[in-house]
Amino acid sequence: MGNQISWTQSTDTSTDTPPSSLEAAQLAKILLSFYRIQDSSDPDIYVAGILEIIRRYPFWVVKKVVNPATGIPSKIKYLPLPAQIIEACEAELGPVVRQRGREDAIRRQLSEREEIEAEKMVPPSQTYEEFLAEMAARGMPIGPRRASMSPNENRKVFEKYGITQEMLDRCPDAKKNSTWTMKL
Repeated sequence: MGNQISWTQSTDTSTDTPPSSLEAAQLAKILLSFYRIQDSSDPDIYVAGILEIIRRYPFWVVKKVVNPATGIPSKIKYLPLPAQIIEACEAELGPVVRQRGREDAIRRQLSEREEIEAEKMVPPSQTYEEFLAEMAARGMPIGPRRASMSPNENRKVFEKYGITQEMLDRCPDAKKNSTWTMKL
């Protein structure tokens, strides 16, 4: 075969292109050259099954699986079952798929964060002064501390809620705050 597989080339996991028919045949030949193919009940069907499995996985996965130093030939002594080849391919593919999933999740999260940050940068629909005026109109003024109530106003509030001078005297904060008094 003129186009040989090189074990020293880096294995690019970024592409999921399955091997071509020629590459699949080369990879199957490499894998099966380490075993006695005559041990299968029907060698033609066995080889066809192995080729079908090889064509379902990305080239880089199959290349790792058939590598004589680290793949199936270094781990399985007898003719591998199709299920063993599938398990080996899945074992190689799984971590890469999970890593891609994590990277996709990170990209989505960063994208969502950018959208949220962009929304935060949208100028408010009203100015601070307009907001203060609106809150004052609703009876909730915001701003400097409002003036203390007059003793007469205090007395009205206390009478409305049934608060007596005796109750005020028992309150530790009442002595600190001189506006809390019913006396005129």
